[in-house]
Amino acid sequence: MKRTVKFSTLIFGLALFANLADSHLTLLNYSGLELRTVQVSNLAGQTIYSYSAQGDSIQIPMDGLIPGFYLVQTIFSNGMTVTKKIVKE
Repeated sequence: MKRTVKFSTLIFGLALFANLADSHLTLLNYSGLELRTVQVSNLAGQTIYSYSAQGDSIQIPMDGLIPGFYLVQTIFSNGMTVTKKIVKE
């Protein structure tokens, strides 16, 4: 069975896209703000992954996640938060 991850478009200077060959998501920061933390949560609010951001590119492994909806929350150094919804099929 083919598993895919649907991705959202560029918003607030963040791009989130899937690399299906490696089963991970890549988050790119074009905002000019420093990333502090990136968290992946399920819709029940449970944190699946939490990363201390270093640099403007983060790879998030998706191969261990079951199909469903997830939230990717990005927290910047100025306190601004951007949340994107992703779907793993």
